[in-house]
Amino acid sequence: MTVQEMNDRGDQPTDPALAFATSIYHHPAWEDACGVYGLKFHALRSELDGAARGFLPLVQQSSPLFGRRLISLPWVDEAGAVGAPDAVASLLDRAVGLAGELGTGYSVIVKQPLTLGGGDLPPGWARQGGAKVLMRLRLESNADALWGRLSPKVRNQVRKAERSGLVTERGGAELLEDFYSVYSQNMRDLGSPSHCLRFFQTLVAGLGSCAEVYCIRLQSRAVGAGIVLHNGRSLDIPWASSLREFNPLCVNHGMYWAVLKDSCDAGHEWFHFGRSSVGSGQHRFKKQWGAEEASLAWWGHSLKQAEDQDPGAAGEKFGLAQRVWTRLPLWASRRIGPLIVRHAP
Repeated sequence: MTVQEMNDRGDQPTDPALAFATSIYHHPAWEDACGVYGLKFHALRSELDGAARGFLPLVQQSSPLFGRRLISLPWVDEAGAVGAPDAVASLLDRAVGLAGELGTGYSVIVKQPLTLGGGDLPPGWARQGGAKVLMRLRLESNADALWGRLSPKVRNQVRKAERSGLVTERGGAELLEDFYSVYSQNMRDLGSPSHCLRFFQTLVAGLGSCAEVYCIRLQSRAVGAGIVLHNGRSLDIPWASSLREFNPLCVNHGMYWAVLKDSCDAGHEWFHFGRSSVGSGQHRFKKQWGAEEASLAWWGHSLKQAEDQDPGAAGEKFGLAQRVWTRLPLWASRRIGPLIVRHAP
């Protein structure tokens, strides 16, 4: 078994030879999206007798704030090494070797596919993610059946959103500016740095029909928005936001119900709400829809402390910085945020 770094952009996991890389997070569009921030992308492929056996995308990050690492991939819940078991082992070994070649202080984090959440760790690796879990909802074959599973409280909040005059628009790149106006303001209000608009434009363009944008409007104003990714059997929503001043209108309930209805119609089996810290407000919001907890399969090698690599733990550690961030003018948070988030795990 040999491992090589793929340099030919035409030789990507969408090729038939790498058909096992079915996750949306192994799509070549992520290399271009990471390139917006000038991050080095390492695409590792394992081979046996000239045939592809596995694939591992890695992004190289280095900063005084978040440390130096190879990660697969930043900002999302899963990616990691895929392929035959022996191929995955060889890819992980090569990732550790590459980290050593890059210099002292480099660690490796791989966010393995969800199916490996309870699996055994390879020697020398430790489980990461802290108290975070992925919240996912098993869908029905039609929206009416899913509606019947919802609690009376959630159904009432969805109806309130409908009575408030909120309108849902579903599209693609043409809605990204509206999405960004909501997302960047919400992230500022939460005390978190935001991606730049060009990151989303590059990613959505690269993913094509696998990515969609939802926008919730009150009259003509965007008050909620999200980006969804078609990820095989699941529909994922890695980025979603609403303006807090419109919380009384139940904007989030209206948006998520619109997405869930479309998920059923598209034939998805699961809806992934994304990761949350157990007991947090986000965790409670997702749980009220009937979402189940699933363990994250985040594996780290040569890490001093697991929580140092956990975005949630970083938020707790820099609580003062978060409070200061909420006071920034929106133009400033939009300009400074991408300089920080490019290094975040």
